[in-house]
Amino acid sequence: MQVTLEVPSEIPYQLVYRQVRSEPFDVPDRPDARFVFLGSAREAIRERPLLTRCFGAVGALKAIAKIATGKRKLYLVTCDGQPVSTGWCSRGMCRYYKIEPDAVVIGPIESSPAFQSRGLATYGLKGCMNALIGLGHSVFYIDTSKTNYPSQRVIEKCRFGTPVALYFK
Repeated sequence: MQVTLEVPSEIPYQLVYRQVRSEPFDVPDRPDARFVFLGSAREAIRERPLLTRCFGAVGALKAIAKIATGKRKLYLVTCDGQPVSTGWCSRGMCRYYKIEPDAVVIGPIESSPAFQSRGLATYGLKGCMNALIGLGHSVFYIDTSKTNYPSQRVIEKCRFGTPVALYFK
């Protein structure tokens, strides 16, 4: 029996999506973009100039430290060497809703307004999921605001289906 929850429109909440996937997406190469997946501290240190352009010097060091824990990963999409879309991934942890110990929560993801509507966020999210599948992960969660329609379109293009839960801020 499916229960529909009616939520007053003035209450902010997030839509939570879940996907089990073991086969990678077919992601064609893009001549206008580069996908970068940072799964280890060594990879993050190698990409420190890119991280600095994205987050500033202190933010780059914080990103490297997060990645070094082994529970966090970061992906970036660049155009002409400049970061235009980023996304964090956390394995086995979420502050807002319960997940399986081996699941990955993707987010937050962000895209530069000047580069939106070019398919770069979808390209990045699919590339991220492919990299994580390559590392043996198969359960993915992502959430977005009820009013973030561009994010909802990206989530739909990555075949997450309908939301499985809501959480209230």
